[in-house]
Amino acid sequence: MSVEAKRIEDFVSEEKLSGLMDYLFTDCALDDEQRQALRYEAQCWKQDLLDQAAIFEETDQLSSYIALKFMELKARWIVLNARIQDANRMLVSPDPQLMYRSSALSGILGMLEGGIDPARLQVINDSLAQQASSLEEGPYVLIEGDQIIIEGKQKVMIYKKGSGASDH
Repeated sequence: MSVEAKRIEDFVSEEKLSGLMDYLFTDCALDDEQRQALRYEAQCWKQDLLDQAAIFEETDQLSSYIALKFMELKARWIVLNARIQDANRMLVSPDPQLMYRSSALSGILGMLEGGIDPARLQVINDSLAQQASSLEEGPYVLIEGDQIIIEGKQKVMIYKKGSGASDH
């Protein structure tokens, strides 16, 4: 395992993920089945990250992959938060599962940030924030295969893993 891949594994270690989930489930509104499902989902996010990092570790593309994975997870987090905000705007209680999924993703993103160059991280966060805020309505973010689609009333941004954004 390369030094960089080991560093990524340390950032999102089993111990840290378990600690995050234990913390989230303190005074938790979810039942046991929902908690187990969320633990499994968080474990899948982590394992996918590590499995793909293992593939890229022998190339000069590992840091780019980690940045793209961060972008994918951040887009998922944006979607969850948009759904939570929609519920709040309609004056209904957001689905607790959405709130806990959002919190779990936020925690994983926080762990992963340490593995990304700060300048690159700033560009990613600024880009996602700018695209989301420039949409007249929304944002509505979809993740389909290798694409992250952020769409609004007048603009659609499509991010393909390994390439820049394109307007449609």
